[in-house]
Amino acid sequence: MCSLMEKDALIEKVAETMALIARRKEMVRNSDEDSIAMGALTNKIYRSKPDDLDFGAIVKQCDSVQAKYRVAV
Repeated sequence: MCSLMEKDALIEKVAETMALIARRKEMVRNSDEDSIAMGALTNKIYRSKPDDLDFGAIVKQCDSVQAKYRVAV
């Protein structure tokens, strides 16, 4: 459950994660899977009402993916 402002923050967080994947995709295996997962997450966020989204879980998911790509540097 999140507010409208948190939903907006989630959209930004997923976009940031997708940009990181795009910049570093040659360095990490399965980057296509991560790109697809983030695209699906973006669609879910846009289609869902804020009350139906788990802010903390989505942030953790993005942080997990980002950590994988930051280590690859």
